[in-house]
Amino acid sequence: MFSKKMGFFRELSWADLAAWSGGEIASRGDRYQKERRVHGLALTPTGGLVAWVTGGQRYATSVDVVENKLVSHCSCPYGYNCKHAVAVILQYAEQVKNKTPLETAKENDERIILLNALNPDIPTNGSRIARENDDALTGKIGVLSKEELQWLIRELANIYPEARKFLSDYFLISSGNVKKIVAATERDILDLSAEPAWKHHWDDMQNLPDYSEVRKRLEMLLSTGHADEVLRLGEQLLEHGSQQVEESDDEGETGEEVATCMDVVFRALPLSSLDMKSRMVWAIDAELKDEFDITRGSEVFWQCHFETSDWSLLADSLIERLDDSLPTDSGSFSSSYKRDRFTDWIVKALEESGRNDECLSLCRKETEKTHSYVRVVRKLLDEGLLDEAETWIRKGITTTADSFPGTAAELRKILLEMRKRASDWSGVSALIVEEYIYSPRVETYKELERACQNAGVWPEVRKHILNFLETGVSPDGEAHTKGKKGPDIWPLPQTGLSERSNSFTRHFPIDEELIDVAIYERKPAEVLRLYDHYLTKGAEKMYGFDWRSPIELKVSSAIFRDFPDRAIPIWKRVVEEEIAITNARAYERAVSHISEFGKLMDEVGRMSEWVSYVSQLRADNKRRPRFLSTLDRINRKKIMEP
Repeated sequence: MFSKKMGFFRELSWADLAAWSGGEIASRGDRYQKERRVHGLALTPTGGLVAWVTGGQRYATSVDVVENKLVSHCSCPYGYNCKHAVAVILQYAEQVKNKTPLETAKENDERIILLNALNPDIPTNGSRIARENDDALTGKIGVLSKEELQWLIRELANIYPEARKFLSDYFLISSGNVKKIVAATERDILDLSAEPAWKHHWDDMQNLPDYSEVRKRLEMLLSTGHADEVLRLGEQLLEHGSQQVEESDDEGETGEEVATCMDVVFRALPLSSLDMKSRMVWAIDAELKDEFDITRGSEVFWQCHFETSDWSLLADSLIERLDDSLPTDSGSFSSSYKRDRFTDWIVKALEESGRNDECLSLCRKETEKTHSYVRVVRKLLDEGLLDEAETWIRKGITTTADSFPGTAAELRKILLEMRKRASDWSGVSALIVEEYIYSPRVETYKELERACQNAGVWPEVRKHILNFLETGVSPDGEAHTKGKKGPDIWPLPQTGLSERSNSFTRHFPIDEELIDVAIYERKPAEVLRLYDHYLTKGAEKMYGFDWRSPIELKVSSAIFRDFPDRAIPIWKRVVEEEIAITNARAYERAVSHISEFGKLMDEVGRMSEWVSYVSQLRADNKRRPRFLSTLDRINRKKIMEP
């Protein structure tokens, strides 16, 4: 087993590592390893790797090979496939290259036990070993005299500050001084949340709060039967933690810290003295106040069993609060959004209590107030009221087209799905045409082709669509460019929906979409013709800035096999323009392009030419070590090669 996994690591390339974690994460992991942030690297009992990695805090990180795939776990907020895991792999590679021996961690290693507690699926025997050790420890403690036990506790408290704090809190609670623990925790919450958190990528400087002590105290209060106190502290956390997260710039790490504390709070909720309806209201109010996903632990609470009567009482309670606490301001998106979130819970409560008629009536009324057309349409569809659903769809599109275009677009999608379920392929095609005219994308073109083929009208529709891309004349004959006329016969029905207006000026022909269509239809000569025409116009004249690189990459790939002598210079120009930007992300993009074209060159037997070009790039950019390091990662170089 060990030799097999070691063989896997030996064959691991930079490209494999970047593909596994992502280019940016791989870059950060590389930096962490070079900065000597990996400590105590060891083999695990299963043949994987485990280490401490110093980041914002010290994190336990493991990497293993499971079913011939890399698997990692970390105690950092990201949890897996993180920069810490990349750093561990690279540290292992360096120690192998330097022939530095590795120790094997014991099965009761602190890091393995910690990671196993966070991720029970880690392939170790950590849980079993921990239980066996606990049993053995209990037996040994049981034979100690009172004096020996007192000495042991004093020594632990002197050596480990966390143990001293734990004992102090425990004795306060056991002596009935719960208020002191609660007050101390409230102070911690206020102190921790007093300043915004921040993190700088460029120099690894950061100021991040550590809520671990708050979490430990919440756990202790919960385990000693003080669930109500945990709830009260949860309210403090939600208020002050949310404000801190809003003001912070730290990749979400503060949100993760607060969320782990709120997880404990939601575990306390079912054990509180509140009646069931009040518990449900508490959870809902917490979620409605949360804008940063720190209450995701509420899922644990909602997995509890609730009686139909509980849901009915909840519905009545929320309905009583609706108009008083959430007045409607039809002109305010924020007001409508908050009211919709609240009424979503009323809808759920009514559904769970079997009060479907009231639920549908509420949805109809609320739609007039908040424009929640999507909700009422979906509810009507669930009830099988298709005609009324379509009526609301058409009304909703007309009402929201200008003020809430996202809602109108969602309603169009629902109508499209209705036409598909009815196998009305002419209706489906007509709706897709309108979407394509509004926003020409090759993915929509493909969808339109499939629908029109089912309707038996693709050749005629395709002719109109290409004419639109060339001239701006829509299939209905309306010219977006003056003096142009399109084909006469249109084989699809009118949808009866209001036309959407674009906020930007269009230029015809729409070259990039014509190129995409030609690429999709595998017409390399047409791709090249369109591209050459596109170049004569100049991208800057069309858009005000240079959009050519994405087009050039698509074109060069599409024409490579038929016109390699045209494709290769295009590809090289894109690569060299990216390198000239001289930043890490541009280097990542450049090297990605190099890798993709290396595969194409290999397919046509021109790999030696590609290798020569890469060598020339190395020579031309020898003063750009960051680029050369990035190039190493994706040119299949093994991470253990010197």
